[in-house]
Amino acid sequence: MERAMMNLLDNALRHTPPGGLISVCWYNESERTFVSVRDTGSGFDPRDLNHVFEPLYRGESSRNRTTGGAGLGLTIAKRIFKAHGGDLVAENHPDGGAFLVGWISRG
Repeated sequence: MERAMMNLLDNALRHTPPGGLISVCWYNESERTFVSVRDTGSGFDPRDLNHVFEPLYRGESSRNRTTGGAGLGLTIAKRIFKAHGGDLVAENHPDGGAFLVGWISRG
């Protein structure tokens, strides 16, 4: 789980402008533990939302391994959440920025 969280935070840091904010929230509900990471960057391009968890996918065509990571961080994070009986979803927050919510089973 530490690796999954580091990947989510790394992604948020990379896409949040100077002076922006990153919010991390944890909470328990029934048999699951939830975590959300929200940033105040530009968010996901709507065309990319269905692809952000695909291995090696980079939404912005100018990004490459030098400027934008390997394109594996969100893929790995999702696989870790799934291995713990949960999942990870991505969306754009209504107030702007990326919003990722993951959960794991506590049962």
